[in-house]
Amino acid sequence: MNSFSTNALIIFLRLPELGKVKTRLARTIGEVQALEIYKQLIDITFGLIDHDHFTTYLYFDPDIDQTLVPPNCEARIQSGDSLGVRMHRAFDEILDKHKHAVIIGADCPYITTDLINHAFSLLETDDVVIGPASDGGYYLLGLRENNPLLFSEVRWGSDEGSKQP
Repeated sequence: MNSFSTNALIIFLRLPELGKVKTRLARTIGEVQALEIYKQLIDITFGLIDHDHFTTYLYFDPDIDQTLVPPNCEARIQSGDSLGVRMHRAFDEILDKHKHAVIIGADCPYITTDLINHAFSLLETDDVVIGPASDGGYYLLGLRENNPLLFSEVRWGSDEGSKQP
């Protein structure tokens, strides 16, 4: 892993466990199908990892599954009692080592390596980059400096606020 790279990609993911992932979707299609979809989404997301342009950190919740960690990625555990706190802490850790950081969730199949690289290029001149989602949330957040105000007073994972990135 290139620990001195300018750019770091943070991927937030949950352990793929029955009844613990894609719970809103599971209400409609069932827990088994929701789990299978989540596993496919993880595979799609891991296909984005481009070690020539950024270093990748996987932030697991609640525990790390080493069998899921691709080569040249560093696995860590999310810490905090809300998604906002967990993202803020992850940015704190990563921005201590890298100039730019972009965070995504492991369940956004439309994100491409080009979108991620474009976010990093925007961070050369902009402090914050947001990939807006159609539901009012966002699918990508990029920072040059961490700012706790970005993560406070947001109803994470609700139908009225941002979803997990």
